[in-house]
Amino acid sequence: MKKVLVVVLALVLVATAFVGCAPAPAASQSAEAPSESASAEATDAVECASAAAGKDPSEMTFGYLVQTETTEFMLHIVQGIQDRCDELGIKLIVNDADGDPSKQISQCESLISQGVDAVIVTPVDAQASVPVVEKCNAAGIPVVGVCTTLEGDIQPDAFVGSDDTQSADLAVTALADAIGGKGKIGMLRGIAGQSSEVIRGDAAKKLLEEKYPDIELVVEDIGNWSRDEAMTIMENWIQKYGEELVGVFAQNDEMAIGACNAIENAGLTGKIQVTGIDLVADAKEYLADGRLAADVFQDGYGQGFKSVDVALALVNGEQVEKETWIPFELVTKENMEEYFSIKQQ
Repeated sequence: MKKVLVVVLALVLVATAFVGCAPAPAASQSAEAPSESASAEATDAVECASAAAGKDPSEMTFGYLVQTETTEFMLHIVQGIQDRCDELGIKLIVNDADGDPSKQISQCESLISQGVDAVIVTPVDAQASVPVVEKCNAAGIPVVGVCTTLEGDIQPDAFVGSDDTQSADLAVTALADAIGGKGKIGMLRGIAGQSSEVIRGDAAKKLLEEKYPDIELVVEDIGNWSRDEAMTIMENWIQKYGEELVGVFAQNDEMAIGACNAIENAGLTGKIQVTGIDLVADAKEYLADGRLAADVFQDGYGQGFKSVDVALALVNGEQVEKETWIPFELVTKENMEEYFSIKQQ
């Protein structure tokens, strides 16, 4: 779904029902069931939100806890949240956790002390960021997760994002097509423990096992969503495997571009195929000249924009769907202009 459509739809969704998003990974064994006191606090939170029904958005303040602002994709989410808050007259406070779950929890405490009406959060870690939800529940503040999920029984009041299983299926299928369904490949993974990293990795392996017996995943490494780190990893892979490695699935575009740069420097462009996820602006030239075999569009702006509407509905005591899905879409050299024209608007 393209950003223009998301924006148009989002403008009319404040008082309507919302549709669902990405499933969380399986609950960790260490996750505990909510206590009776936690349940009581959650009930108090609902009553508090209901009491706020009818409050003018211009009198509200929302907080956004972003996992990091170092990637273009996360900045798209921030922009979507900011634009929708501006349209509604809601004050927005953005806190960047710099990939540190402890810092994110501290920032949450700060937002609560400032009396925000709702908290939107992209968790740094699927387990370590759970206290963000617990603290919001205790304070009676609605919390909406966006983009990445949490493990266990304690979840945000609602979630807006995209199904990471779908993104991996699209990217790995495109990679399999590009290498003719056989050969050795590598996988560049995001920050360890984040739901996107876990789900995309698990989905990729499952798909390879079920559909592509002639493709062998011989190496995988943590690239932390970073272009520079991925480039270094790819250089090491080339040293070790040479042309035996025919493909790379990068879990985001920053890492895909880093891999493409290393491959180009080694004179192996076209011999090692690469696919990524997010469709950042820099991916355009890589798709156009064939350094990137295919990409997957994730509408971060749309996720952020929609999360504000969901948060507003919660503040006003309205019923919302637990999850909101914004689909991924495969992008190739043949259809890329349509997507990049949308991103430039």
